[in-house]
Amino acid sequence: MDIDIHRVVEGFGMNRVSEIKEFTSGLINRSYYVRSGGGDEFVLQRINKEIFEEPEKLMLNILIINDELRKIEDYRVPEILLTTERQPLYTDAEGHDWRVMRHIPNSMTYDATEDLTIGAEVGRIIGKFHCGTVNCDLNSMHVTLPNFHGLDFRVEWFLQSLQKANHARLTSAHESIPEVEQLIEYFSSVDHLELPTRVTHNDTKLNNVLFDRSSGKALCLIDLDTIMPGHIFHDFGDAVRTLCNAVQEGDPNLEAVEFQHRLFVEFLQGYVSQTGGLLTDKEWDSLPLSIEYMPFIMAVRFLTDYLFGDRYYKVDFPDQNLIRCQNQLKFISELRRKRDEIKQSIEAARKAFS
Repeated sequence: MDIDIHRVVEGFGMNRVSEIKEFTSGLINRSYYVRSGGGDEFVLQRINKEIFEEPEKLMLNILIINDELRKIEDYRVPEILLTTERQPLYTDAEGHDWRVMRHIPNSMTYDATEDLTIGAEVGRIIGKFHCGTVNCDLNSMHVTLPNFHGLDFRVEWFLQSLQKANHARLTSAHESIPEVEQLIEYFSSVDHLELPTRVTHNDTKLNNVLFDRSSGKALCLIDLDTIMPGHIFHDFGDAVRTLCNAVQEGDPNLEAVEFQHRLFVEFLQGYVSQTGGLLTDKEWDSLPLSIEYMPFIMAVRFLTDYLFGDRYYKVDFPDQNLIRCQNQLKFISELRRKRDEIKQSIEAARKAFS
């Protein structure tokens, strides 16, 4: 273990540490499990400043929403530790910014599931997050990642990657590139939805929901770096993208990619049980499209990163980002096959809860 890690934890007042180990699942930040000499458990993270250029604004957003979420029954807010200087971030000698959150005991996450109860819990906790942050002062919050889910922004980078990619990667992606290009026009209507601005998580994938290991209840959303003003459209679609695909986004077995409709219905019921009275008509209308849009945005991002040479996402082998892209494109095709069923389920939930 790098000795600098020990210096960092000392910056948060932890002078006796019995264990430090790195998590391997994160794609952006470097994260570590830390156990103090007294047995307390923490999560230490080094914020990726290539992605988050102003970590202090990111942390301000988190502190603002946590103040509201603490008021909500049945929502567990991870405690953020302050440094010995009473700051939420510690800057090391190399200029890296670190933060520490208290680990919630007896908790766990899922990378994939077929359990309908888990699906309902994912919907419930995301809905609770959206309702619980409705009174946050959006004017005090920062857009830390401008155009994060914006189609024009992602397409611009995709077009640049086509110009800069090497021949080998362009050849490998020769089937995925035209498929993405054909879908760009279809999703152009997203820019004209005129949805209300709310506090959104912006990365509501399944493994960013923390569960209690004993009760099976969802406790909270984690990985809060992307919290900022945005649209429910994106959170809803991203949750379905990872929850309701029969395989994980990096699975190369495209034949196994399938939309799990029963799991979606349970997620939907859990979500609207919290937000049925919150959603506007335009938000309700946007939900079917959101389910297709977010896999597409991720397909564009994965393909763009692949063509640029894997600059953003961690990869374990050279074609991993291309496989991720192909997986998302196949999922979109499965969603489009079941579009009528999806719309019927959403309309049924709308009538029941609105």
